[in-house]
Amino acid sequence: IAVNAPVAAALTVVTNKTVYAKNEILTATATLTSGGAAVGGVSVSFKAVPRSGGNQISGSATTNSSGVAVFTYRFNSKRDKSGVFDLTASAKVNGATVSGGTVFELR
Repeated sequence: IAVNAPVAAALTVVTNKTVYAKNEILTATATLTSGGAAVGGVSVSFKAVPRSGGNQISGSATTNSSGVAVFTYRFNSKRDKSGVFDLTASAKVNGATVSGGTVFELR
C-alpha cells in the first residue's frame, strides 16, 4: 500500500537590510513553496513586533507566480520606536498555516 504523505509548505522571510534608520523603507520579502514548488496567489500577512513594546507594523501581500510576496513600510520617526523587531510572515496553504520570520533593528 502506497501512502502519499502531505507535502510540507515552507515560508521564508528576508529583509533588504538588518539595520534601518527612521526615515528608511523596510522591504520584507516572503517566499512560499510547497514540495519545493512556488505557490502563487496566496495572501501573506506580515507583522513586525518591537521587543521593547510600542507600535506594531503590519500589512499583507499576495504571492506572485514565483511564490514571492513583498511588503514595504516607511519608518516614521514620531511613530516608530528604536529597537529590535521580530518580523513574522504567515500564510495558509491547503488549510494549514505556515510561517517564517527574521529580525531587524531600527535606530
